[in-house]
This record gives sequence, C-alpha cells and structure tokens, in this order.
Amino acid sequence: MNFTKGLVCTILNEDGTKNKDKKLFFFEIDTHDNNLLIKILDVYEKYSLDVIFHKTMKGFHFISPTLINLEKWKEIHKELLSINPKCPMICLRVKGNKYPNENLFFYKAHLRLNCNDPSKNVESICIYLNKIFDFEPKLQGKIKGDLVLVSYKPKIEVKA
Repeated sequence: MNFTKGLVCTILNEDGTKNKDKKLFFFEIDTHDNNLLIKILDVYEKYSLDVIFHKTMKGFHFISPTLINLEKWKEIHKELLSINPKCPMICLRVKGNKYPNENLFFYKAHLRLNCNDPSKNVESICIYLNKIFDFEPKLQGKIKGDLVLVSYKPKIEVKA
C-alpha cells in the first residue's frame, strides 16, 4: 500500500516548535452535495479566509492558508462541526492516492480569495498548495513559518 501525505493545520516557528496559538482551518465532507459545498464556502467567506477546495472520490477538501488565532479556529470549528463531526480538522490528505484513478481529478482545485491579503497567509503553505494543485490565480503569503507534512497509510474503505 502506498503512503499518502497529510498537511497539518499548524506551522512551525523559526525555532522548530509548533505555533500553538495560531492555526489554519481545514475541513472535509464525504459527499458531493452542492448545497453543503456552498454552505461551507460561505463560512470561509464569513471569516475572511482564502480557501482552495477540490474534489475527492467521496466529497471535497477545503484548505485555507490564512493563519488565524486559536479562538477563531474554535469558533469556525463549532459552526461546521454538525456537518461532519468526524472531521478532525487537524490534518488533511493532500495526495490523491487513496482510491484508484483519484489522481485524475484530485489535483484540480478551485480558489476563493475571501481574505485576499498575503500578509495574513502563510508563505510556505501557499508555495506548497500552488505547487501541487492546479488553480488560478496563485496564492501569495507573507507569514513566515514552515509547513508540517505527515505520511501515513490511508484508510481504504472496502465495500461490503
């Protein structure tokens, strides 16, 4: 089985420690329901978070490079929790290898510039997202800090 990569919602400070007071907001749904897609995008807009979103085999992933404080993160989390209570929002898969042929559509993303202020986006996250996903215009960020990636074996759901 291939390992996949996940992007973590925290960044590393210059000394290599995790910034515990700031986070990025990630979310996912396991449905292609257009009404839920719009509802989630409205929440990202409400909180002025730039967001890329892309289709997965079962739903959508949402990734914001806009750094927010922990209180705002908790507020957004509370607002969206009823949509997907199983979404940990801590790490999100960024490699299209969980299902056969998923890479054919996984990397085609859409961008919503709700913040549109590079001084509020993490530079390393923007560079990474610009590199792996196909969307325009490209994200820009000015906040320094290293992104955190993890590798793991994806949970493959088997049909009964």
